[in-house]
Amino acid sequence: GNYNDPPLVRNETCVNVKGYITDIITDDAIEFITNHTKSAPTTPFYASVHYTAPHSPYTGAGGRADTMHPKEIVDLYSNCTFSFLPQEPPGHYVEHTSGLTRACLGNRQCLLGYYAAVTAMDQNIGRLIETLKNLNIEENTLVVFASDHGFNAGQHGLWGKGNAVYPLNMFDTSLKIPMIFRHAGTLEPRVVQSPVQVIDVAPTLLEYGGNFSFPENINIAGNSFKAILEGKSTPFGYGQKFNT
Repeated sequence: GNYNDPPLVRNETCVNVKGYITDIITDDAIEFITNHTKSAPTTPFYASVHYTAPHSPYTGAGGRADTMHPKEIVDLYSNCTFSFLPQEPPGHYVEHTSGLTRACLGNRQCLLGYYAAVTAMDQNIGRLIETLKNLNIEENTLVVFASDHGFNAGQHGLWGKGNAVYPLNMFDTSLKIPMIFRHAGTLEPRVVQSPVQVIDVAPTLLEYGGNFSFPENINIAGNSFKAILEGKSTPFGYGQKFNT
């Protein structure tokens, strides 16, 4: 949906909230973290901050990126050639591509809007990190950044994920995602090559948090890769297994 003045559910009621949705989501997260830390400083918290960015739409009125996303951010890319994202010609599946591909392939305004959405999200994640620092809980908080799917922004002649074409594609660019774990003062900065999956995140968080036990009748998919995060183990089929 629209990035500006979006409809959101507040107290079981749908309302339109003034502002840019990435900023609004961050404001809510900061309010929750701040209130919790001040009211229950010794009680752990869990916050899911689900940005809509960088989902489409990338352009607004007049087909321009700066009518959908903050102009000051769009302008950061005014001289960018985006040479690292060649708009490749579609393959034999050209007749089965999505509307997003047809609208955005070779469209500079879509590239500007996509990167503006990513940059706005990046800036807001910085606001969250600063909040943890200001509340003196940075070293007590595990921060996880991930995505639900990959994305093609011209690669393979597509814009979108697996459903950018029908039948669905399985390109690496559609499947691979960023996954960053940050625990200041505890996890050493490094790159881990071991393959993991999104379904492994929940059991990893539960084991990492400690003092969690599961009733025997609870079936949770995925495996914890806590040991991989800590640099202790990198086997395939890693860690504590929670599924049966």
